[in-house]
Order: sequence, then C-alpha cells, then structure tokens
Amino acid sequence: MVDIHQKHGASVDEGCIRTLGTIVRPVASGAMRPEATVDSFAIVFSLFVVVTLVLIVLVVRFAIQRAAASRAQWLADQDADDDEPERGLTALVLAGGGNRGAIQIGMLQVLAEHGFVPDRIYGSSVGAVNGVGFASDPTPAGVEHMAQVWTGLSRGDVYPQGRLHGPWLYLQQRDSVYANSGLRRIVEEGFAVERLEDAVVPVEVVATSLTDGRERWFTYGPAVDAVLASMAIPAIFPPVEIDGELFIDGGVVDNVPIRRAIEAGPPRSSYCSARRPSTFRPPRSAPQRRWSMRC
Repeated sequence: MVDIHQKHGASVDEGCIRTLGTIVRPVASGAMRPEATVDSFAIVFSLFVVVTLVLIVLVVRFAIQRAAASRAQWLADQDADDDEPERGLTALVLAGGGNRGAIQIGMLQVLAEHGFVPDRIYGSSVGAVNGVGFASDPTPAGVEHMAQVWTGLSRGDVYPQGRLHGPWLYLQQRDSVYANSGLRRIVEEGFAVERLEDAVVPVEVVATSLTDGRERWFTYGPAVDAVLASMAIPAIFPPVEIDGELFIDGGVVDNVPIRRAIEAGPPRSSYCSARRPSTFRPPRSAPQRRWSMRC
C-alpha cells in the first residue's frame, strides 16, 4: 500500500520542475543569499565608523591646540601690559608773573624744538595768554610767532595812555587805571583760534569771580575774553564780563594751577613757569614719582 503523502509530495515535486515537458533547474535569488549582503554592510559600516572617529579626534586635537595657543598669547599680552608703566597725563602748567611771561616763551621754544606736545594746558594770568597761544599752534613756528609779538611790545602797547596820565590816572572815578584795549589787540594778534575749544591742544584758563571770589575755569567760549579776564589785574585793568558775571586776574586765587592738573589725572610730567621757581613746591597730593618740573 502506497503512502498517500509520498505520492502527493512526488507529484508536487514533478510539477515544480516540469514545464511544458522541459526540465528547469531551480535558480537561487538574492533573498536566498543574505549572508553575503550582511558581511558587505558590516565592512562598509566599520570603515565609516573608523574614519569618523579619526576625524573627531583630529578636530578635538586641533581645537585644544588653538585654545592653548590663544591662552598663551593672552597671558603674554597680560604680562606685557603689567610690565608697561602706566602713562599719566602730560600737563603744561603756565603760571602768572606779569612781564616775566616773556621767560615762558623761551621755555616754550625749547619744548617745541624737541617736539613736546602736552595732553592739556593750564594757564593763569600771563600764563593764560601764553598757554592759549601755544595750544592754538604747538609748533616751533607757532612759538616763534609768539616770540615776535612779545619782542615787539612797548609800554604804550600794554598800558595805553590818554590825555591824562601819571598820578592823575589814580584819581579818576573808573574801574581801572588803564583800559584793556591794548591787551585785546595784542591777544587777538597772537592767537590762531577764536574759541578755546578750537585749539589743537585742550586748554583751560582760570579767572577770579567778583561775585563769590572763587576760581572759574574756562574751557570753551571766546578765547580773547577768557584770557583778558585771567589777565585783569585788579585796579590796573578793568574786570571782564562773561555771561553776565565779572571776572578779574586768575592769579588772585590760583597763580600756579598745578592742582587743577592733578585733579584731571595723575600727571606724568608738568612744566611750569613761576616767579620764583626755587621756592615752589608741588602740593602734597601730587604723585612725586611722576612729577617733574622745568622752569
């Protein structure tokens, strides 16, 4: 007795391989060979992972090296900044002294010849006119022009005389013995700027207020008026009115305005010209290590 299952299997096998009387051998498809595909993918993926890791390592190493170099450069710059001495304000302080202001011109000539240009200029009385003149043109040519103005002066230019002169002038009922018209002409001739804020070097001029007796510093406005106010010697020249207030000689309250320079910032060096330089001493608040004086 033949097994039914065996007959069925034989018939199925013969039907799978026999077509129109031709025997066809079975062909293996791609789905029937998964081992080769998996192996190829594993190799490619492994190479991709290795290359990626190498690139990551190189990038991280480069970033660390750049950071270390930048830090080293920053530390070197910090050390260089610490080693450099702190630069203070270079101030030129010109004091009052009447006709001794001519001495300041000689000092300014030497400074200009050596290329000295201060950061700021402070002037009082006759130092105001020289300070503004130097601030307007801090060159040898500018100082030479100031020297020509000084050497060309006469007594009548500074103290103009009217029909009454001599002791009679002191008996007149007026603010001063002399008018300041002569000084105005001299100052206008010597300045290369009309306003203080137009000067090449920042300049400040001090005068004394007749309202409260305090000092008043002019840093802007008409240069001629500010200088005339700072040079208005009491009873000799008339007070100068600025913005509705009367002012007289700045030397009354601050003849050597060094303190003003100190308040503006620690001065690296200040050059001042006073009446008796041998008796002058800087204020106690002045930083002595950075203070040098030429008179």
